[in-house]
Amino acid sequence: MSAKKLISIIILSFAAGVFAGSTIWKTDSSPSSPDKETALAQPEGGREERAAEYVFPGEGRGTVGPAKLSGGLVFLRAKNLTGVNDYFGVTVTFDENADGVLDSGEGWTGVGVNVAYEEAETYDRIIPFKAAEGDYYASVEGGRWEISFIEVPPLGTNAPEESVWSGEGYAVTDTFFLPEGNFRFRVQSDSGLSLRLFDEMGNASDYLVSATEGVDTEVEYKNVFAGNYIFVADTGGPWRIEKVGE
Repeated sequence: MSAKKLISIIILSFAAGVFAGSTIWKTDSSPSSPDKETALAQPEGGREERAAEYVFPGEGRGTVGPAKLSGGLVFLRAKNLTGVNDYFGVTVTFDENADGVLDSGEGWTGVGVNVAYEEAETYDRIIPFKAAEGDYYASVEGGRWEISFIEVPPLGTNAPEESVWSGEGYAVTDTFFLPEGNFRFRVQSDSGLSLRLFDEMGNASDYLVSATEGVDTEVEYKNVFAGNYIFVADTGGPWRIEKVGE
């Protein structure tokens, strides 16, 4: 891992609970209002036709919101369109009672990103997290950027059952179905890898893998509830996950 890579640290932390399973910045710019609700492109029999999506463009340093979320799985899309000073940072805060003041128990959600150098200049990722009902804000610092909150409604049916997933770099997989039970996965990556599993309500597993070097290992996930899930993988190169046993 290069020295620049070490300096360009990515912090992706989530407010999601494990399965059993601040103050808001003053806005320096004047971001436009969020775009109206938009349709999600879905296959036949897939997710419900529409999901609430709040899109906030802006520039420099500022706070955007509120995104009025109803709770459950949410995708935060953080996109830096032009880098400034080789830095891009996003901090998501929660104002539960929607009074514009961060009272005790409100504030930073643990959802955010902090990157530098070339990663900041081209940063564009979807970060899943579990939201409660209420108002959410994003405090942002970067060049010209766009922040989106996308509520992901549960599927109306079971997603396809998959046995192999692969990709390169950071990725959120397509939704897949797991029946109830215990599962073993073979995980391979040429470089450091972190891997988590999210259900449709936004609940997240502990890290199934958290490695700073290449891995080729098997991990077991027990007491899975039947339902639809996504993997979130973060690595600097290609990766592969295979379901090898139950």
